[in-house]
Amino acid sequence: MIIARRTLTLRQQGQDRPVEVTLATPRFETGCWLCAYEIHWPSGPRRFYGAGADSMQALVIAMQMVSAELYTSAAGKAGELFFETPGTGFGFPAPPSMRDLLTEEDARSV
Repeated sequence: MIIARRTLTLRQQGQDRPVEVTLATPRFETGCWLCAYEIHWPSGPRRFYGAGADSMQALVIAMQMVSAELYTSAAGKAGELFFETPGTGFGFPAPPSMRDLLTEEDARSV
């Protein structure tokens, strides 16, 4: 079941396209908690999950993985992807090793 959804905007060549990010309910599976997420790129969805010792850790790790994927994507690096305003970030917590990549709003939230 989807528990959270955010729609980002991909602006390329003067056209805006939605990029939806969804997080699923964490579930216990084979000895650990998993929290699935999807990034619905125009080229197709990217599905993966965060894993943790409990459901909260799995959820936080999934959000950090979403942040890492968005910031390291070609569109993220080019500044073509944004949440509400270009250049302000995506609103997902970043893993500590990637905090130097954060822009405006995301950097202030650390």
